[in-house]
Amino acid sequence: MTNLREITRQIAKRTTQLGYDAWEWGEGVAWHGVAETAVKLGDAELMSAVVNWIHSHKDFQPSGVRHVMPGLAALTVHQATGDKTALELALRVAKMLETLPRSVHGVHEESKQTPVWVDYWYEIAPFLTTLSKVTGEERYSEWAAEQSIAYLLSCWDAKHALFHHAYYDLINQNSQWFWARSNAWATLVMVEMLTDLKTEKGLAAILRNVLSKQAAKLAELQNATGQWHTVLDQPETYLEPSASIMIALAFRRGAKRGFLDAKYSALADRAFQSCLEKVDEAGNLTEVSGETWPGDLVHYSMVPVGVYSWGQGFMALAGLEWMDDK
Repeated sequence: MTNLREITRQIAKRTTQLGYDAWEWGEGVAWHGVAETAVKLGDAELMSAVVNWIHSHKDFQPSGVRHVMPGLAALTVHQATGDKTALELALRVAKMLETLPRSVHGVHEESKQTPVWVDYWYEIAPFLTTLSKVTGEERYSEWAAEQSIAYLLSCWDAKHALFHHAYYDLINQNSQWFWARSNAWATLVMVEMLTDLKTEKGLAAILRNVLSKQAAKLAELQNATGQWHTVLDQPETYLEPSASIMIALAFRRGAKRGFLDAKYSALADRAFQSCLEKVDEAGNLTEVSGETWPGDLVHYSMVPVGVYSWGQGFMALAGLEWMDDK
C-alpha cells in the first residue's frame, strides 16, 4: 500500500471480506464506510459488494434501534445508484423507528430495561437527515433535531464537559465513566447535525456550545501518541483506535466546516497518523475494543481488542477525508 487512496480502498475491500453479513448496527458502520468509499473512489467492485449485502436483506423486518445504522448505508447506495430495494429498506427502518417507545427524555428505545446509549444518536440522527434529503420530507429532519435534544438531555455532563456512556431510565441516572467511543459518537454526530440542521437556529447554537466545550476537554485528554484512552480521563486504561479515529474525523470535519477552531485540525492529524499505523497490510484496523457495556474500570480495561466492524467503517471514512485534503 503506497498511498492513502490505495490504503483506503484496501480497508474497504478487506471490510467486504470479513463476514459482516447481518443487518445490525456494527455491520451498518462497516458497510457505511464501504458504500462511501465505493462512491468517492468510483469503485464498481465495492459498490457491487454493498448492493449485494443490501439485497440479501430485501425481506428483513427491522425491530429495534440496533437496526437503524444499516439504513444509512442503504441511503448512500440509493443516492448513488437509484436502487429501489435500498430505499425500501430505509423507509422500512424509519417506519419501525416510529413505533418504538421513548425514554423519559424522549430517546427511542426498545424497552425501559435497555439503557439509552449515546452511540445511537449518530446511528439515528444522520439516517433521518439523509432520509429527509432523499424524500424531500422535512419531518425527518425535525425528528433528527428532536432526537438530538433528547440525547443531550440524557448523556451530556456539563460539569465534566464529556458524555456519559449510558442513561438508565429505571434508576434515573447515568453510568459513571466517560467511555471514549461513546464520546466519539457524540462528537461526530454534533458535527453532522450542525451541517444538516442549519435552519434549526436554537439547536445549532446549543450544539456549537456543547461541541466547543467537549472538544476542548478531548484536546486536554489526548495522549502523546495522538490517541485517546478507552476511558478518557483514566490513563491506566488502554489506547483505543476506533474512538480515536472517530474523534479525529469529527475534529477534521468540524474545523473544515467552521464549527471548531483550526487548531483542531492539527490534533486530528496526530490521531489519524497514529491510527493509520494500526492498519495492517491486509487492511485491518487492529487493537479495536469489542462491544462494550458500562462497568467499572477493571471491566473497561478487560474488554478484548481485535478487528471489528466499527473500526473498519470509520477508518475507511477517515481515509476518504484525509485523501480529499491531499
